[in-house]
Amino acid sequence: MTRLRINRSLEEELARKAEDFRVEPSQGLWESVASQLPAKKPFPFKKVFLGTGVAAIAALSFLLPNPKPNTPVVEEIVQSTELTLDAANSISETTTKPRTKSIISSSKLISEAEVSHQEASLISVWQPISEITGLTAQIAEPEIQLSPSSPIAIAASKPSVTEFNKRSWFNRDGLNLVISSSLDQSYRNMIAKNDLSAEVVNRREASDKMLTGYRIGADLRYYLTNSFSVGLGFHYGSWGENLGITNGIHTPYYDSLGRANGHNPTEMYRPGTTHRYSNQYRYVEIPLMFFTERPVGQNLSLGAGLGMSAIYNDARSCLNYDYQMSHYVKDPGIFRTWNSNLMAAVQLRFQSSENLSFLAGPSIKYSLFSTFRESYPVDQHQYAISWNFGFQWKLFQPKPKHRLN
Repeated sequence: MTRLRINRSLEEELARKAEDFRVEPSQGLWESVASQLPAKKPFPFKKVFLGTGVAAIAALSFLLPNPKPNTPVVEEIVQSTELTLDAANSISETTTKPRTKSIISSSKLISEAEVSHQEASLISVWQPISEITGLTAQIAEPEIQLSPSSPIAIAASKPSVTEFNKRSWFNRDGLNLVISSSLDQSYRNMIAKNDLSAEVVNRREASDKMLTGYRIGADLRYYLTNSFSVGLGFHYGSWGENLGITNGIHTPYYDSLGRANGHNPTEMYRPGTTHRYSNQYRYVEIPLMFFTERPVGQNLSLGAGLGMSAIYNDARSCLNYDYQMSHYVKDPGIFRTWNSNLMAAVQLRFQSSENLSFLAGPSIKYSLFSTFRESYPVDQHQYAISWNFGFQWKLFQPKPKHRLN
């Protein structure tokens, strides 16, 4: 029996080809499989965050005591510095009536000289008493001017500015300028939309999901009442995310696929050691906040706020993971440009002078929309816990409105 022998070099070449042989799925196959996989239902973070913020503000408003002034508030004030009474008192009336000699005894006639002498004695006795009574009235009551021929005029002093502000509907702080900054520590909640991206998302380390950043800004805050204010601001900030860029597939097939999708293969990371990279984002934020404050000590108040903000995000210099090619590429088109945040804050305010206050306290933000667009196979929502500090300067004091007006 004749045995067919194959050249050894040809056998080695076939074995080597068999080891290197790989079947790469097409892009259409990946897309068809992804469309058939059920999407995972995310946790309702928005409802939980909003409910917690509203409950915290309501609890703070009811639990903290109301401000109590040091002196009692007088509900009625004098509208004019002079008060005019009717007719000129009984002095002018008695001058027109004949003098009644009630001190004359009916059983004994007394001469007119004797009557005058007794009247002079009574006047000398009552004069010191009237002087003492008049002195007491000058101390305890406003100045009283008496005149037999003119009405009685009472001159009263105007209420002080402090007492007037205590009886006002809104606080004397009025419109304020707030300059603040913050240090941010954020966390990315990444949710895979299908199983193709779930494997990569699950491999992400906890440190890769952390974000760090800073923020500076200015706000205009107006006090509608002595415990309620509204603020509108303009903030600028930056934050970065850590990336653990691991080994990926890199073949001529994916190079050609990358070129077909507009990517430059030289920007892709080749297989090898893990690379550490930090994406840097810049953003502009316009927040609208509502605050309620209650005093907790001398010149010290504690407040809570709830609001929303609009954000313009600049992510042009960031890398992102292309799940079809298993590479990090520079593709700013997958990032969402506009986003919105829910915000809640706790604020401690110290009044150092009539116009200057210092602020400090934590805040939390939650992005309502994903960082990526809908076409990207991953939803990424961010939580940001910030420590805020700054100062508040009163711009002008509004004219108080009295509650009786």
